Amino acid sequence: RKVDMLLDLEAILDKTEGFSGADIFEIIRRTLEAKVREEISGKIPDLVTADDILRTINSYEGRP
Repeated sequence: RKVDMLLDLEAILDKTEGFSGADIFEIIRRTLEAKVREEISGKIPDLVTADDILRTINSYEGRP
């Protein structure tokens, strides 16, 4: 998947403070999986954005 190189890394870093490497890996995996599901459903997926990642972070049940 392609990633928007203009990601708001500060927002992502703020939201992932205290997360383990495994948590962050899982968040990215889920974000990419959502893009694959979009593609399977017939949509042309956009680049992975900070909003995509933040949406996954907000729904992640492993939050510290």
